[in-house]
Amino acid sequence: MKRQLLSVNLFIALALILTACAPVDTAPAATAMQEPPAERQYGGTLNFWQPSWDGSKDWFHHIKRDEVTTWMWEELFWTTTGSFIPVLATGYDVSDDGLVYTVHLREGVKFHDGEDFTAEDVKYSFELKYDPGILPPEALKAEAERVEGLFAYKQGEEGADEITGIRIVDDYTVEFVLTDPDPSFFPGFLGYVEHPMMPKHVLETLDRDELVAGTSDYWVTGPIGTGPYQFVEHVPGQYVEYARFDDYWGGKPGPERVFVKFAPIETAIIMLEKGELDIVWEAPAEEAVRLQDNPDIDVLVADNVMGFWIQTPNWHAGDGLWQNPKAKQAMLHAADRQGYVDNVMHGLGVVRHSWFHGTPFECPNLVEYDYDLDKAKALLDEIGMTADKRAEYNLSLTVYPGNKMRVDYAVMLHEAYTQLGFKTNVDLIDAASWADYRNGRGPRGTEFDFAIANWGPGTNPYVLEPYMVGTVDLGYWPLDVERDYHWNEFSANAEEAADLWGKIFAETDIEAQKPYFQQLDCILNEEVFIPHLIGESWIALKSKRLQGIDLDLNVSVYIVPMMVDMANWWIWDPEADSQ
Repeated sequence: MKRQLLSVNLFIALALILTACAPVDTAPAATAMQEPPAERQYGGTLNFWQPSWDGSKDWFHHIKRDEVTTWMWEELFWTTTGSFIPVLATGYDVSDDGLVYTVHLREGVKFHDGEDFTAEDVKYSFELKYDPGILPPEALKAEAERVEGLFAYKQGEEGADEITGIRIVDDYTVEFVLTDPDPSFFPGFLGYVEHPMMPKHVLETLDRDELVAGTSDYWVTGPIGTGPYQFVEHVPGQYVEYARFDDYWGGKPGPERVFVKFAPIETAIIMLEKGELDIVWEAPAEEAVRLQDNPDIDVLVADNVMGFWIQTPNWHAGDGLWQNPKAKQAMLHAADRQGYVDNVMHGLGVVRHSWFHGTPFECPNLVEYDYDLDKAKALLDEIGMTADKRAEYNLSLTVYPGNKMRVDYAVMLHEAYTQLGFKTNVDLIDAASWADYRNGRGPRGTEFDFAIANWGPGTNPYVLEPYMVGTVDLGYWPLDVERDYHWNEFSANAEEAADLWGKIFAETDIEAQKPYFQQLDCILNEEVFIPHLIGESWIALKSKRLQGIDLDLNVSVYIVPMMVDMANWWIWDPEADSQ
């Protein structure tokens, strides 16, 4: 049954974003066609939506794979919940002592220029990813820290001109040597979706400084990979065009062309209904409800696969407010999260009270922070943030508009914290500027309270370890400004947490690790190290003519859902060449 949609008025204007201007290729409405055939068809143009893109200002984007580059770049493996999918590798072995991972590469894989993919490309790709000259905004993976020689290489230490722990055995075999056994190494490193393989034979001929700085013309004129589609053109702010790679190792892809079009979500929905887009992922719940009876559109839903959470700097005005768990407990009590799930998300989500809430690692004695405005005020009074002080406190939230439900949630928080007596404002930041803003390089510098993001334990429950045991300083390589702070939710440094992580890493079996993860979640829940807010269902709206999507796969390969299986997609078109 459809629920009444809660009307939310945005009080801040969105920045003007160019609507995608790629050539329009629309197909006859699905109602004018028969049922789709069982076998894949070949031909046509696939139009994919992306809200905006960091790469619009820097294609290189730290060699990071996303929904824009996934069409042409691939990894060794995809880690899924409890398993993995071989991509450019066929499998791996682990030595008895847990220190050597031997990866077996897929033979017969070609780059888009026809050259073979080999072990040389694997070693080169990792050394490029962790080049000392690349300054990523995200944390270095703790698992990478355990690869022999990688830390020294990344630090640019004298004589460390290679990663010694990545060893080429032969053309199709690579060894990864660790300094210590690490049960998180596969999901967090080898199977991590942000390690795409690059063509050594091309990149080694280019200027290394320009390459790692992202200023090389290569990244905007002709990057290549091993994926099902090859780069054609990038028009910043409008689209990226790809062409089918007929020699793809996984078999000939379906569509002849792909356009990744950039547009605000509101425009994207209109384009989908007009047949100018074939899929809108991370769609708003109200649109899923509105379009569920549209004969030309399929509504795909994966339940509660990612969560809203809040990043909180611990240095705001030096007052340490958000270092106090009771302040964050008050923040949770002040928001009517269940009302938001029921009315704004139309039930397509759940309230979450801890990092692992809803997973096998959930705390067995979970404290629930239900909506209670009086309790929120009492907690703030208890820690000295009385009504008169709240009236003078400028509380700022930031969110980027690619996910409308997240924006609406920011509006709800604005209303909740205003009721608590705070002076509250919301900044809507486009995705291209999101990392800069979070890292203190936006218009507010380091003077903001909350950044609302999407994240979750996903396929790698070990992802929190480097932050909770006090090694977060190793996670952020120097940026263009000196960083002298941690994110509050990642600065636990609790002895008990460190002890639990030690017990987790001493076990190789996930079931043996489970009770320690549950105890860890109880700490996260009580201390609110990570203010986890909502478990959001992942909604994709697609045209009837787009076939071959496995939504469950796409929501299971990362800490947040990510489209990865585009090689299997095809366009149902009466004029397509069925082979």
